[in-house]
Amino acid sequence: MTHSNPIDPDYSDHPHQHFEHSAEGTPITVKARTLQIALVLCVGILGTGFLLFIRDTPPHEDRPPVVTPVIAKAFSAVSTPVEVKGFGTVSPAYELAVRPQVSGTITEIHPSLVVGGRIAAGEVLFQIEKSDFEIALVEQQAALAKAELDLELEEGNQIIAQREWQLLHNDETPPPLGKDLVLRKPQLREKRAAVEAAKSRVKKASLDLSRTTIYAPFSCIVQEEKIEVGKFVSPQEEVLKLAATNEFNVVAQILRSDLRWIPTVVGASSKNQLPVSADILQRVETGEEFHRKGEAVHLLADVDSAGRMAQVLIRIQNPLETTSHKELPLLLGSFVEIQIQGSEATNVLPLPERAIREGSVIWTVNEQSEVHFVPVKVVFQKEKTVYVQGDFKPQELVIQSSLPNALEGINVKVS
Repeated sequence: MTHSNPIDPDYSDHPHQHFEHSAEGTPITVKARTLQIALVLCVGILGTGFLLFIRDTPPHEDRPPVVTPVIAKAFSAVSTPVEVKGFGTVSPAYELAVRPQVSGTITEIHPSLVVGGRIAAGEVLFQIEKSDFEIALVEQQAALAKAELDLELEEGNQIIAQREWQLLHNDETPPPLGKDLVLRKPQLREKRAAVEAAKSRVKKASLDLSRTTIYAPFSCIVQEEKIEVGKFVSPQEEVLKLAATNEFNVVAQILRSDLRWIPTVVGASSKNQLPVSADILQRVETGEEFHRKGEAVHLLADVDSAGRMAQVLIRIQNPLETTSHKELPLLLGSFVEIQIQGSEATNVLPLPERAIREGSVIWTVNEQSEVHFVPVKVVFQKEKTVYVQGDFKPQELVIQSSLPNALEGINVKVS
């Protein structure tokens, strides 16, 4: 059953539905009102965004480019002698293992005949008992005297035989085959041979006697010794090892590519070869450096087995001598650095070590204050100066300071 309200015209069959009236009196629902509000908000947001989009942007400010300060210096190419560097170990130029040539008991030794002792050339190293050898010499001299006497007697017998033949066979000529026997010529030859043999034995006995005294063949230093007074020695035993002190050698190992700078050493057979000076540098535990002069003599025919480097023989005179307390003797077995004076390198740029960058390049600055990378080839290094070759300009401006994130063409400010 449907109820209606005759008094209220808005009353209907839906008691819970509410209405609003527009200005013209048209009823509006709540849902329609919500839709209108949302539409107004969307229009407002879009309008605000459009205004922000079309408003004038602030004027662009031109900022000056960032310029990095660097330290640079102008360098010019030069021509200079190349110093070829190498390294090696000091060894004796002459080494001698001493074995006695006769057997006997040692009766005397040199006071300095100990390891490390230095002995001058011609001094007696040690003495072997010589009494037996003196007796043997006297015996051989006596045998020689007897042989000479026998020879004289035989020469007399030959004269007698000659005269006897003449007396008995005055007109006869002895047969050729029997003449020598008749005149005792074979006996004469035998006596003469006996004299020569006796002389040889005397000479051998005299030589053995002289060999009981062993002399230093050159100025030397004792490296090894197995000797003492009263010890019996023989030619089969090595009793001493000596090294010459007037001259030491160093077999310097150098890069094979550096041989081109020392042609007179490489061509050592040339008649026009001149001595090539070399500087021998030894560093000690305190950091001090000591220098000695030497000469590069010749190139060895083989490379070293470890690094496959070329080998040059360096000769040093009087390596153990010092003229002042500021000098240091050059000891055997010392590991040293060698600097050989080579031929002249032309058009090389002398740069400090810090100017050489990774990859063998240098950073230069052109007239527009822009960085330019120049590849270089290191020719040699002397102390802290590196000599390089490359495509340089006169008075090349080379950066010496660090440059973070260095790029080709960036602007820098030279200070």
